[in-house]
Amino acid sequence: MSFPKLTERWISRTSIDNLPDDVLRLILLFGIDPHSLCAHRLSSSTTAIRLVSRLWDMIVTSSPRLWSHIHIAFNESKTPVPPLTTLSHWIALSAEVSLSIELSLSHEGRDHETRFIRSLDILSTAIHRWHSLRLHLSIRSSESISNAIQKYDLARAAELDFANVTLRCAKTDKMDQIIRKLSLAPSLRHLRWAPCNIRCAYAMTSDFPLERLASLYLGFYVLPFAIDVLRKCTSAEHITLYFPQPGVEHFVPATTEPIYLHNLRVIEIVVMELDSPFLTLLHAPRLSVLCVNYTDFFGHGSPPASSPLPAKLKEMLKRCPSLQVLIINSLPYTEISTVIRAPELQNLRVLEIIYPDPDKFKDLETALVEEDRKRTAAAASSEVVVDADTSNATAHASPRASKAPEAQKNKKNIQCKPLLDGALLIGWTDPEWDEEFFYIPDSPSVRMCGRTMEWWRIISKYEKKV
Repeated sequence: MSFPKLTERWISRTSIDNLPDDVLRLILLFGIDPHSLCAHRLSSSTTAIRLVSRLWDMIVTSSPRLWSHIHIAFNESKTPVPPLTTLSHWIALSAEVSLSIELSLSHEGRDHETRFIRSLDILSTAIHRWHSLRLHLSIRSSESISNAIQKYDLARAAELDFANVTLRCAKTDKMDQIIRKLSLAPSLRHLRWAPCNIRCAYAMTSDFPLERLASLYLGFYVLPFAIDVLRKCTSAEHITLYFPQPGVEHFVPATTEPIYLHNLRVIEIVVMELDSPFLTLLHAPRLSVLCVNYTDFFGHGSPPASSPLPAKLKEMLKRCPSLQVLIINSLPYTEISTVIRAPELQNLRVLEIIYPDPDKFKDLETALVEEDRKRTAAAASSEVVVDADTSNATAHASPRASKAPEAQKNKKNIQCKPLLDGALLIGWTDPEWDEEFFYIPDSPSVRMCGRTMEWWRIISKYEKKV
């Protein structure tokens, strides 16, 4: 009997309902995205799974990991909101697993705001299991929500990741209280913060234990204190600086003292002008990935006419000797070839430049091929010089020729490919990472900083092998 017939026979006699309960449980755990179970309504998709059969209902309700993500969105007046009893039941089914909670409130309405706060109250009964809490709040509702948060004992939480705390209150004393409340959480390691004014930023620098953070997202109106914040993040491994406003990079720091971040591995800078003082002051001996994203006022990656960034890279590389990946979004077209060929960057393992105009694809590809041809011809002209006066015809290589093999060995395979959103990706990688260049997703969701984290994942994978 042939192998295909064996396969057909095996399939015809096997049903998922005939699998052992433990095997079916594993299929559900690893085959169902927990986020899909809890998007917008806590009851709809989970109920559908539980209604398949009594067996499935038993397995789903006895698998706490399937109940570890809670996401409720209060988007508009017609958005169906799960009953509070359903939320209590959800927490009960999650047993003692860590909870990832995401609550969104974009609709202005007293009823939604009240239910939002009541949902937080129910979730606070399991605050010791909170792994991450993400709050997406509208500006008008922030003040009442901030009042509600203050009564929770955040110090009991196992770990907190305030990834989207963008509370903006008319009364800045409320923000001060929130910052002080967050500082009481002993396991807080990840913070995403966009203070709305100077006073809030000052409270953060003076009251918040920044030295405990492993990652920090810092943005908007905190420029007078941004340098002070960074100096205190001595344990941070990942920092994102988001300043999408014109002129914000040109403020003069109170001191030119270097910023020493010995644990920093990844830094992302999103700016409207590429002349950033952070690159001038940064000393990060373990930095592996640097991503610089240029964006205009509307959040588009339109490249500037010129950029001082290439001139700064040489000095920055001396202060960051471990840098392996450099990603630049929206570099001026005339500077792309210069940056790619820069001798100072040839020791990098990955260089990526994202250019937003797909019409330049053919021109850029032709220019790169032509420059490669010229360089190859120049290298070929540096041939070995033979001394005809010696009987043994000893070959004497000129200094230029002696460097040719080394240059050939370190030659980068420059590639150019279009991304799904129409932008162009130009760059090169080390030969052993060549496949990764095309493996990384090129969808718009990773257009900005998504590729940064993908390369960090690859670096971490290779470091574990060593």
